[in-house]
Amino acid sequence: MKLLKNVKRFAHLPELSAHEIGRPRFRLKNMLAAGLGDFVVQPEWDYYGVAVSTAVVKQTLFSIVQNNNFTITGGATVAKTLQMTSMVQPNQLQAPERMLVRGITCLLDNLCNQTDAIKFGSQTIVNFFISTKSFFVIAHFMKLPAGGGIWAQQFGATAANTIIGPVGNGMPSEHQGFRLTDPGCPGTPGVDQFPEIDGILIAQQQAFKVEVDPTLAAWAQSTGFTTNANNTVPIGTGINAWVYLEGQKARAVL
Repeated sequence: MKLLKNVKRFAHLPELSAHEIGRPRFRLKNMLAAGLGDFVVQPEWDYYGVAVSTAVVKQTLFSIVQNNNFTITGGATVAKTLQMTSMVQPNQLQAPERMLVRGITCLLDNLCNQTDAIKFGSQTIVNFFISTKSFFVIAHFMKLPAGGGIWAQQFGATAANTIIGPVGNGMPSEHQGFRLTDPGCPGTPGVDQFPEIDGILIAQQQAFKVEVDPTLAAWAQSTGFTTNANNTVPIGTGINAWVYLEGQKARAVL
């Protein structure tokens, strides 16, 4: 009776021939699950950099990937790291990923010179493109907060290099950012009705970029500006900024 039970128990298993021993046809492995997605809350980000005592320039983000060289305007050439960018393919997500962008946040390195931070926040245009179409543009970097606007706190003496304090694009709070979602308006169909907006979709292998341009503020004393030197008070450190595309990603199930 026990032998019969064992025969039934293993009856569904494939039979191996003698030459297959040690090299079976059936192997367990993680394969791409067709039609399924691994959904996560995960941003994409990229870096904007200008050195001290340097005129700011327009830069296009999300085009230079990790481990590729990037020249900081007026500064050194460095290999981009994960801290600088999330991108592994230029201007697109790696297949088969797609992303629903539900918000944009921008942050400045907290060692930024206060005057540079204020000028950059108030004079910089941010423009988000998918393919060649602009899906979102705003005239002030500070409107896309990692918080709620340029923020600084200093303390120390007035002697050179003794005033210290953090600077950022807004009060530090993960709850503040610029949403690309909207509940819509029921209104009258075809007249003043607006649909609910869940975000902006970056489809699989669709090109996208963000242009960061601080050179067009013609209302200012001069168009664009030059960052403070590293011997000013407070000390100049250049502009080190990041743009985050916040949202949900669909990835392959591996």
